[in-house]
Amino acid sequence: MRNSKNNSYSRFTAVAIIATMLFSMLSLFGNLTNTTLAASATKSFLIGPGSESRSHSRHFHAPSKVNVKAKITYKREGNTDFPIVAEIESPTGAIVATKNLTASSVQQTVTLEANAINQHACGDLVWKVRVKSKDNAEPLSNVSGDITFSFIDPSTVSLDVEGSTINLNAGNDVTKKINGMTAKGPGKVKITATWFTILPIKLKFQLIRPDGSVAATETGYPQDAIFVNESEKMKLNYVVTAQDAELSGNWKIKITNNTGDNASSVNPKVRFTPGCF
Repeated sequence: MRNSKNNSYSRFTAVAIIATMLFSMLSLFGNLTNTTLAASATKSFLIGPGSESRSHSRHFHAPSKVNVKAKITYKREGNTDFPIVAEIESPTGAIVATKNLTASSVQQTVTLEANAINQHACGDLVWKVRVKSKDNAEPLSNVSGDITFSFIDPSTVSLDVEGSTINLNAGNDVTKKINGMTAKGPGKVKITATWFTILPIKLKFQLIRPDGSVAATETGYPQDAIFVNESEKMKLNYVVTAQDAELSGNWKIKITNNTGDNASSVNPKVRFTPGCF
């Protein structure tokens, strides 16, 4: 009987430990706020003598405000090494990275990197990666290879709201800055919040542009309210346009308590997804 009890206790303990570990893992993943995706594309190039081009440019697309990288593999035919140039041209037409190389019979690799264009643009931007003969001289033989263009595609991030949680008495309002949103460019903003009251009450949330105008307004119950329809919980969504992104200054949240009850521990959450929607 004692062994049976011990075995049951051991099984219970093991299950509890596993459950605790799973909960910890889920909590860890749930707290991740910044995720990124890698994007890349590979295209071939060829330069050479005679009818072949002395310069070959390949076009690649990337979102605004991302750093880019071009990995170039190259190799010559024939018997004589000769100089070539690899370069990246930004969407503005400027040469932002360049490298002098020597093409040989051995395949080589070079990587060029360029910083993001500080441009609040909707739609993809076109970058050019070019391989050419140095000083526009006629190549002694064909040089060919591949260009792999890549960037880190930004994903949803959490933005900080000024200060700590808020106590908002009946009939009052408060305005808080959203830190870091000004430099994000076009994208989608989602605001949710939790707060505490004896009985659930609705609060009014407004997203304020840097010029003081109201971008969006939503009224609802806290996200953790029970016995409340999901559609009645406060969720404010707004698409930041390229014109919005050009405004200088701070974006803000204005929270208003138009009820007869006090609200404590008001905790707004702001998430931003860059891109055009």
